[in-house]
Amino acid sequence: MKLFDSHAHYNDEKFEQNRDNLLEEIFNNGVTKIINAGYSLESSKKALEIANKYSFIYTTSGISPNDLDDFKEEQLLEIEDLAKSKKCVAIGEIGLDYHWNTENKELQKKVFAMQIEIANKLNLPIQIHTRDAIYDTIEMLKVNRCQKSGIFHCCPLNVDLVREGLKLGYYISFAGPCTYKNSKNAEEIIEMVPSDRFLIETDSPYLSPEPLRGKVNDSRNLKYIVEKIAKVKNINLEETANLAYNNAKKIFNIKEEWKMEEKDYIFISDEKGNNKKMELVLAFNSADGKTQYIIYKETDKIVPVYMAKVKLNGEQFDLDTNLTDEERKLVEEKFKEKIIGKNN
Repeated sequence: MKLFDSHAHYNDEKFEQNRDNLLEEIFNNGVTKIINAGYSLESSKKALEIANKYSFIYTTSGISPNDLDDFKEEQLLEIEDLAKSKKCVAIGEIGLDYHWNTENKELQKKVFAMQIEIANKLNLPIQIHTRDAIYDTIEMLKVNRCQKSGIFHCCPLNVDLVREGLKLGYYISFAGPCTYKNSKNAEEIIEMVPSDRFLIETDSPYLSPEPLRGKVNDSRNLKYIVEKIAKVKNINLEETANLAYNNAKKIFNIKEEWKMEEKDYIFISDEKGNNKKMELVLAFNSADGKTQYIIYKETDKIVPVYMAKVKLNGEQFDLDTNLTDEERKLVEEKFKEKIIGKNN
């Protein structure tokens, strides 16, 4: 089951000590795409730095309504420059927050509108943060149209907001709160949102879902949100995850790069230079996206199977059967997971 975390903050200082190890573990647990969201100029810079390091991580650039204390309009020039990166897929998180900030409502609206202009200039969607400002947010979006629409990140479970947001063409992203026992509208909202318009997110390190509420959150916990949505919509976990994954790819305009996939074939030269057709049994990328590990076998045989790694260098693919002990162990574990999954 592939998972796409459409909003997380691995640029947060809570991840400073173990970020690299955690991200590799998250990737190995099936979370193969993450949007690492900016919320201020500095956090947007950090988010892009992390995204440039990992092939499966993308980013957003923006200033949230909670980060306007030292706002200067010149900062938006830098936000725009960051957003020109190929790894930046949205302007965000941006919006209105009247829960934490009630003294600067007009400034919030001004900065929100200015950042929508940047999104339109760069042909990007927006990631929206809104809290206790539902009707002003909807009005802003009606007056300041974003050409590529966007996403209500960690969408408040409010019927009016979701109804109007869907009418305007926006996507609804479900996070940990939809699993909370005191979320009265969660099931009604999940039912309201069409299957082609929902995303899933963790908002890590915040808003851990039940049964982990109160703990530091990370992308491995997406499964609890998938379980909640699947139960309400009465579809299986795999289908739920795939719907959210494909919806996220669509709104963020993420194109899958070519990869060797299961049921593909490769040709291996033997000692005499003859090409043998081999069937791919398993293929997965390393966390940094630079190596693909594969298991393959002859097409007419069940055993033996062979392990190899492929260095991904542009259009050149160099097959190497000399795996380190650590790499061999990783491939064996993935292979066992595949076999166990089939038997279950």
